Formats: sequence, C-alpha cells, structure tokens
Amino acid sequence: MSKRVEKIKVFLIDDHPIVRSGIKTEFKKHRNIELTGEASNGKEALKLIDPDSTDVILMDISMPEMSGIELTEKLIKRNKNVKILALSMHDNRNYILEMIRLGARGYVIKDSDPEVLISAIETVNAGLPYYSSEINELMIKQHINSIRKSKKKFIKDPLSEREIEVLVLIADGCSNSEIAKKLMLSKRTIETHRENIIHKLEIKTIAGLTKYAINHNLISIK
Repeated sequence: MSKRVEKIKVFLIDDHPIVRSGIKTEFKKHRNIELTGEASNGKEALKLIDPDSTDVILMDISMPEMSGIELTEKLIKRNKNVKILALSMHDNRNYILEMIRLGARGYVIKDSDPEVLISAIETVNAGLPYYSSEINELMIKQHINSIRKSKKKFIKDPLSEREIEVLVLIADGCSNSEIAKKLMLSKRTIETHRENIIHKLEIKTIAGLTKYAINHNLISIK
C-alpha cells in the first residue's frame, strides 16, 4: 500500500490565464500540491477563497480591480494567520517591503525556476518565510547601502575575549581559583582580569556582572 501524501492546498490568483495555466501544469507534477481554486483578480478572490480549505494563497501583485497589496491587507485583516506567497515580476524594494509589512510570508520572482516556486510553497506552508535568491540579494544590497550611509560607528565590545570567558565563569558562580583551574591560568591573572572587568563595566557586584552577561547573551537563564 502506497503511503498517503499530505497535500498542500493552494489557491492561485493571477490575472494572466497563461500564467495560471503554466502554474497548474507544474502543480500536476507534484503529488503534494493541490489547487483548490483560482481567481483572476483580488475582488473575485475575496469571494472565492475558503480559509478552511486553503493552506497557501499564491498571488500576483499587479492585478486589475484590486492589487495584490490591497488584497493582502484585506485577507490579513480577515485572518492574521493566512499564509500568503507573492509571485510577481516586480523586484522593486518598495513592493517587497510593503508585502512583508502587511504580513506576506514569502516573495518569489515569476521568472524563477519552477522548483523554486514549489519549494517556496512548501516552506511557507511549514510556517517559515521564503524569499527567492533575487529578493535576498536585493535586500542584502539595500541593507549594505543603508549601513554605508549610516553615521553610526561600530561599538567595540569593552571586554577582551579572555575577559568575556572570565565573566561567564564568574556569572556561573565560579571562584577565582576555580576559574584559574578551568582556564589554566594563575589565580593572580584571573584576579587581574576580574579587576579589569569591574573597571571597564563599572559594575562591582556579582549580581550586576551576571545581569550584564545575561543581557548581552553571554549566558542563558536555565
């Protein structure tokens, strides 16, 4: 007996019949994808989409009657847990950021390989975000440009790597002798590191040093 395949129910929205036809043909190649409905524009989609029988909504952005951006906003207001995957020719940063802001779970460029689309649907259905490589590259470039334009200076950690090691052990409740043994250093060296840590952070108590270590993700609360 063949194992039953859990199908991902997809509702498709695109105003180009030839695009919908191509996508449906691709879906037929994959046993785990099931097309539950389709629409040619946002207004039509609002009437036809059944949230209970839809896992992922695959939609174009530029459509007559109602754009994908406007439709996304309405669908998210109706059900904040709806999983929307944008499929568009646009790789414009503003389109991408607006779809992400509104709650879309992913964004794929239409000229991507068909397997990319299937992977995106599977990923979004699993509750994870998916952005095609073109989108990732664009966002990375935008992020790099924003960093270069920023006037903020890099803030170096006040502690050295060795001082961080000592701080972590202090926060873990170790004495100077225990720390010296663990790090294979002299007790005097550990005392010097401890003094430097207190001086740099201006924190004199173990409780304060422990709080600093937690706040800077050097240790976790068990």
